[in-house]
Amino acid sequence: MTAPQPDSSRFNNFDVLRFFGALLVFISHATFVPTGSLWADPLYALSGGQMTIGWIGVGLFFVVSGYLITQSWERRRGVLAFFRARAMRIYPALIVVVLGIFLIGGAISTSPAYFSQPGALSYLGNILVPFSDNHLPGVFEELPSSGVSDNFWTLRYEIGAYVLLALMGALQVWRRDTVLVLFLLVSLLFALGGSATNNGWFDLPRYFLAGSLVYLYRDKIRWTPGFALASLIGLALFTFTGGMKLAFSVFGTYLTLYLAFAPWLKLQRFGKYGDFSYGLYLTGLFIQQLVQRADPSLGMVANFMISFPIAMLAAVVLWYTVEKPALTFKGGKPKTRSAAPRPEYSGTYAVRRAPVNSQGYPRNSRR
Repeated sequence: MTAPQPDSSRFNNFDVLRFFGALLVFISHATFVPTGSLWADPLYALSGGQMTIGWIGVGLFFVVSGYLITQSWERRRGVLAFFRARAMRIYPALIVVVLGIFLIGGAISTSPAYFSQPGALSYLGNILVPFSDNHLPGVFEELPSSGVSDNFWTLRYEIGAYVLLALMGALQVWRRDTVLVLFLLVSLLFALGGSATNNGWFDLPRYFLAGSLVYLYRDKIRWTPGFALASLIGLALFTFTGGMKLAFSVFGTYLTLYLAFAPWLKLQRFGKYGDFSYGLYLTGLFIQQLVQRADPSLGMVANFMISFPIAMLAAVVLWYTVEKPALTFKGGKPKTRSAAPRPEYSGTYAVRRAPVNSQGYPRNSRR
């Protein structure tokens, strides 16, 4: 059975998966903001401190990113065009959110001379290097967690993965064998423990590499309900036995991309009004902190119920005013490819096919 060909069909569920990943992160932060403890996250407690619900969401992001960004590289085949496309996807919204947090921080800060303090000005460094600073003077200092953008920490690893792909791609070594060796090497170092286990560069990019491998081996991988169920069971087992992060880079990758192209899911039009996942991810935690500051007695459920509609409104505004317009500056028409048939899924459900758009690539390949 052939594997997914997202470059030749609009029939996929990437929009809903990205949003689901952002939602998982938001849910996890709703447990962290009122308590300041990761152990308040149900999955973190259940797994003995291995992964939070939000970590699952982040892992999903990186798997999807690895698949789609590898596909994007194959279309563009140029470092400058590749980086321009990536920059237009990440930085316009990031810059607006960083500036917004900085200015709102000044309005609510309990620290005198906020705008002249080095601690406030250094926060603007997040515009260039995400998570270079996570605090603002006099902001949220009375809350269980005083960070203003804890969620930014993953962005530096995603940008790092882009740089790695572009460098190896320019050297013409981003191919099956080298990416497989790199994935196995990083996984081995992570499994051996020590500093590698606590180093994000051996963790999150591994999910990106896993997603890329699926794309590169897309003609070899079989997608069946049985394998998907086995992957789900495998993840559940490792939740209790240890090694959950390593297991997710295999089982979680299969599950994520199985769902991305599962014809029975019928959520292909989920993102027809926009891709609000990145905006929800960027603004979510700061809004949750603002809500908790307004009423420190709020519990986890109340924080989520109040914060989520506000964060969704912010994400929608950010999409239409910043993200969507910025995508028009990505530049450089991608190299079109001839249409290929949809993958045939093993199982009882029927195979569906969908035409490519006018440029030969899917509607939601905005990454």
